Amino acid sequence: MVTESDTGDPIAGVNVGIENTRMGSSTSLDGQFVIRNIAPGTYTLSVSAVGFAGKQLQVTVSANQTTNLTIALEQTFLELEEVEITGRTIESYKNDYSFSATKTATLSKNIPQAISVVTKEVLEDQKIYRLNEAVKNVSGANQFSVYNDFTMRGFRSGGTRLLNGLKAGFGFWNQPLTPHIERIEVIKGPASALFANTNPGGTINMVTKKPLEISSQRISLSTGSFNTYRATTDLTGPLNDDRSILYRLNVGYEDSDSFRNLQFNRSLLVAPSVSFIPNDQTRVNVDLVLSDNETRLDRGQPIFNQSRDLTSTPVDFSLSQPDDFLNITDFYVTVSLSHQFSDALSFNLSYLKFSYDENLAEHRTSNVFLPDDPTTLQLAYIRRKQVRNTDNLTTYFVGKRQTGPVQHKALIGFDFNQVDDNRSQWGARGDDFFIVGSDSLQGGQRR
Repeated sequence: MVTESDTGDPIAGVNVGIENTRMGSSTSLDGQFVIRNIAPGTYTLSVSAVGFAGKQLQVTVSANQTTNLTIALEQTFLELEEVEITGRTIESYKNDYSFSATKTATLSKNIPQAISVVTKEVLEDQKIYRLNEAVKNVSGANQFSVYNDFTMRGFRSGGTRLLNGLKAGFGFWNQPLTPHIERIEVIKGPASALFANTNPGGTINMVTKKPLEISSQRISLSTGSFNTYRATTDLTGPLNDDRSILYRLNVGYEDSDSFRNLQFNRSLLVAPSVSFIPNDQTRVNVDLVLSDNETRLDRGQPIFNQSRDLTSTPVDFSLSQPDDFLNITDFYVTVSLSHQFSDALSFNLSYLKFSYDENLAEHRTSNVFLPDDPTTLQLAYIRRKQVRNTDNLTTYFVGKRQTGPVQHKALIGFDFNQVDDNRSQWGARGDDFFIVGSDSLQGGQRR
């Protein structure tokens, strides 16, 4: 069996193989593994797992006998690839390392910034389904409105988010779903040194789930108030015998109403991921995510006249009309490559293509009231379409050098970010027809 050296606890998902052969196995939940039909002789056994230092040992197999082994592995974090393309197998609320703050696998205690991490165990145990539910676990971060809108250390962040350390193009109106998210990292304080014009209060980075070497299947169903139904599926494992091709498929679905009249939410997310590991030096990962959201834009509780009296209308009152809609589609692809030339030099590359499509029709107040009837207000009708495409590329080399007890790490690379934003909006208020705005924006950042 395979155990953790410090605690003696069994380790699941450890890859155990006989060198120069195609024979191998992986440990079960209790740390046990079995390799059968081995001819007598002396072999080199290779043992490896994400988050632990690998080990090789000589094993002698005798005829008609069973060889029992107990192998202890030590935890390690700095040996992870610089581009995170391997799933996290450790099961704990605690997270000791981060890629976001330095682009390399660095222990949190060695990072000169405050970082709060919501791990996959917290996301699963709290049944978190949207980003705002996860941010409640982070001190100094609060939801500013019901949309994809937060404040961190007093600064409003808007809709800017990171995916695996790359700038994404999420919209402002919808909360990102999290069934495919491994963990959420909140870097507090200015992060412009790495991510250009980000919010001075902090940056939210969402790390997606990656394929694992062990086969695992999980299905979750839940229901709640306001006709809420949710379902998630998480499937992962190897696609071939030598575990050089791994897969993961995450699916999430939500169908819910609201305490407010005429409001609802229908969301579907499909996120397949494939990892290719041809050898110990090279790893490639491809993520695809399609998210489709059908809802209505909830502008909150309207009130009559301008007295700011919240009791002038019931809390479930909405100005939305049955033919209003807000349809949002997010589609993004992430490709990551990590190659280890030697113990001292590695190369890393990540590319993110993010596409955001919004189609909106809404009725809302125009803040105009009849002078002889303060309980009757004038509505405005808004139609808006927006398509935003975001391209993100980061590529860099990481060098390591040891000088006595001091370890040096240097990073040099190139980042590119470009946004192509096409928006149009028009509407009507009273007897007037107006165009609020129509533009096409392009922008790029290089560093």
